[in-house]
Amino acid sequence: MIRLYLDYSIFVDFVQKEPSSAWHSDKNSREIWNNFFSFIESGSDLTLLNVPDESNDQAYHFLTLLTQNRGNSNVSLTRNFKSPHKYRFDEDANFQSVYMLNEESEEVQRKYLRNNHIQVSFKDNYLTDFSRLIFIDKPKGRAVRKKTGDFHSWEILKDYLYKITDIVIADNYILSDRSILDANLIQMLKVIYNGRNDINLTIISYSKNPFDITDLKNDLTNKLKMHNLRDSFNLILLNSEIKEHDRGIFTNYIRIKSGDSFNYFNSKGEIITKGTELDFKNLTDPENYSLNQITLNALKEKVNKTVETRKYLKIKNRLLG
Repeated sequence: MIRLYLDYSIFVDFVQKEPSSAWHSDKNSREIWNNFFSFIESGSDLTLLNVPDESNDQAYHFLTLLTQNRGNSNVSLTRNFKSPHKYRFDEDANFQSVYMLNEESEEVQRKYLRNNHIQVSFKDNYLTDFSRLIFIDKPKGRAVRKKTGDFHSWEILKDYLYKITDIVIADNYILSDRSILDANLIQMLKVIYNGRNDINLTIISYSKNPFDITDLKNDLTNKLKMHNLRDSFNLILLNSEIKEHDRGIFTNYIRIKSGDSFNYFNSKGEIITKGTELDFKNLTDPENYSLNQITLNALKEKVNKTVETRKYLKIKNRLLG
């Protein structure tokens, strides 16, 4: 599950924000509050920070609810929280973590945000950030039909991809037609990278002859350089015996599913996909997280069997770790 590190003062603030159940209360606020309550109750491995020894406030009594009916999730309490060195969290340990900290200094907040690519929020924006993680005001699926769909370019990913350290793209055919690489994979990566050069990328695809990987690797590297994108990535080509049938884009906090290859456009920018919908799954939902891990574990097993491409595993991808 996603790990949530929640300062007790923010927990108090959240409890106090419980919306009225009356019909005239704000529907959007109720939905965000209820989703966050589900997240802290059973959708995350929760650590409450800076918990007082005892208190008579409503939130302290509310703690008992967090220890009941949690399923597979855990809850722990800590009395003190110390900021990490240079306000940078260890991404190996925290790449699927969410921190919500009681930090009032705007300068220190900026340091946290500048030094981390995982989700870090504060008392004045934690619910807003959470609503972005679960895309509360965005559709969970995007139609991609040629005439009626609302998907027109890969720019749409900006509405969903918020914080990323690692990404896995699994698609048997994403590399099969090099004439449309620019229109699909490259344009997709432009949006994903968004000017950054430190995201760990692994592409898992299919080839009848996985031993013929060098030419494809070099071609894709050159294209990334041409577009000023990070040209360090892992390329895995599975053979017909172990190829993966599911298509997916996997990141720290969401999974994107397609009913067809992610080759949605031809070289003219026209939609050519036979798929009907692009689905977005947020991993704050424990069921989505569990299904996501099952798929990633299956991919990891197949990668480990692909001996001839191991020399191309030059960077560590935490999602497959």
